[in-house]
Amino acid sequence: MRTCLATLFILTFGFIHGLAIADTLELADGSLVEGRYVTSNDDYFIFEIGGDIEAFPVDEVAALYLSE
Repeated sequence: MRTCLATLFILTFGFIHGLAIADTLELADGSLVEGRYVTSNDDYFIFEIGGDIEAFPVDEVAALYLSE
């Protein structure tokens, strides 16, 4: 029983920790978008958000904050 509870705690903590770590795009209008930075080029920042891939035009992005 103790091993089962310890395993459950570790899995739960790992899941919550994984949710807390996200890259952030700050858009020119001040809004923030959290997800996973995939790549960028001269025209777009590519982000994965909730399993979907989205492209944000470079001129609409004020900053990119990468998680560790």
